[in-house]
Amino acid sequence: MNSDQLLAALPQAGVEVRDALERFMGNELLYLSFLRRLPQAMDLSGIRQALRDGREEEFYAKVHSLKGMAGNLSVRPLFQRTQLLLEEYRAHGLNRPGRLEELLGELDAAAAPLTELLAQYEASSAEGGRL
Repeated sequence: MNSDQLLAALPQAGVEVRDALERFMGNELLYLSFLRRLPQAMDLSGIRQALRDGREEEFYAKVHSLKGMAGNLSVRPLFQRTQLLLEEYRAHGLNRPGRLEELLGELDAAAAPLTELLAQYEASSAEGGRL
C-alpha cells in the first residue's frame, strides 16, 4: 500500500482526510508522518493501568493527549470516544471503573480499522525499503 492508497482508504476508517490536510496546509507527507505515530500514542494499556492504579492525573493526561492528537489528525471515531471518556471522568472521576473500561473497549474497537490500515501501510513501506 502506498501513501495515495492509504489516503484513499482512510475515510473508511473514519478519518476526515480533507479536514486534516487543511490543518497540515496540504502537506500529505507531513500529515502521514504524524498519523503514523498514532498507534504508539494510543497507549490504551497505559491508560488502563493508570485507571487500575487510581492515578487520576496520569489517566486524564493520557486520555486528553490522545483526544488532542485524534482531533488534530481528524480521526473522528477516536476523538469522539476519547471525548466520551473524558466526560465520564469529569463527571465521576475514577469512581466508575467499569464504565471507564467499557468506554476504553469502545475506543479500542473504534481504533481497530485505522490501526489495521496503518499496519498494512507500514508493512508495505518496509517491504519497499522506505519508511
